[in-house]
Amino acid sequence: MSEFLSVAGSISSLLGRDIFRLGDVVFLETEVPDNLFWGGYQAASVLYMPDGNKVVSSGGYFEYPISWNGIFRGVSALRKARTLENMARSGQTYIFSGASKTKSVIIKEFSIDYMYCGSVIPYYIVCEILPDILSTASNFSYLKNIVGSDIANTVSSLAGVVNMAASWSSQATSQLSNYLGQVTPFATLFGDGSALSRANSILSGYSTSSGVIANMSSSASLDNLSSSLSSVGSFLESAFSIFDGELNSLSVNGGDDFIADSNSLVAATAYSGLQADTVAAQSYLRRSINNISNIV
Repeated sequence: MSEFLSVAGSISSLLGRDIFRLGDVVFLETEVPDNLFWGGYQAASVLYMPDGNKVVSSGGYFEYPISWNGIFRGVSALRKARTLENMARSGQTYIFSGASKTKSVIIKEFSIDYMYCGSVIPYYIVCEILPDILSTASNFSYLKNIVGSDIANTVSSLAGVVNMAASWSSQATSQLSNYLGQVTPFATLFGDGSALSRANSILSGYSTSSGVIANMSSSASLDNLSSSLSSVGSFLESAFSIFDGELNSLSVNGGDDFIADSNSLVAATAYSGLQADTVAAQSYLRRSINNISNIV
């Protein structure tokens, strides 16, 4: 039961989290903020007239700095903290991507609290947003590289789902044969023509062909890519709903015990893991679609 609850808890944290990146630093799990402050203001000037009228002139829209905090943990905590400190010292421009935004920024502030010999490091960061210049070739190239990387990560997460599904299906067929709560045939979940199979088929062409995304230069080709990724998103949403249905069925059949027997516990743990990998794939996929919209 503890294993199942642990996996279920990880799903809850994944559901509401987007993938965050600053330059080459990727923020994961507790490194990702629970909230992100952003917005801006219109620098309007107001001329008040003697007769009660006034003239308002627009001076342009200026974005507030992006600021957030999180916690680095584990063996990579100190390495990531030092990397960000060096990035802040350099004063160079980096691409920030997260919370459905992609911006060119410089790190204005960065601070940490070194704890437990560097294994736990709370941090705080402020990034000044530079004016949008998305038409430059360098930004186009950078965003396309991010899209290609995210699609590769989506495929990797999807491979984890497929491999786990195959293992679970084999185990359930040979050892468990049935468990309380089963509502969907395995072939519907994992077989040819299933949502996972169709999603994997679409993505494989983009991830295995070297440079296929980097070499895209027309809006039409990028629009087609975005449309394909949206289709993959629909398939993943369908798969997630099926996994969720299986877990709900297990819970209903378990009654007061929540999980009725050992076979059902194995099934619940498997479907929870499948959900977690599916959510990770959806996160990468959403960011790919957002970045494509910035390119075109």
